[in-house]
Amino acid sequence: HPGHEFGFVLSGEVELVVDSTTYGLKTGDSFAFKSTLLHAFRNPGAERCQILWVNTTKPSEVRDGA
Repeated sequence: HPGHEFGFVLSGEVELVVDSTTYGLKTGDSFAFKSTLLHAFRNPGAERCQILWVNTTKPSEVRDGA
């Protein structure tokens, strides 16, 4: 999907895979990438992970051709 994604790890740890590269993130780390890249994530630990995750897209008038 088009757009960008941004995130901040509030607690715990997460493995984020973007375009076949794995990033080990922990509390206080942040990330950003183009949404068109293949991406996935998982919690590798026993502790609950909390992430503030923001997705952006083009304005609807641009996206829909209005």
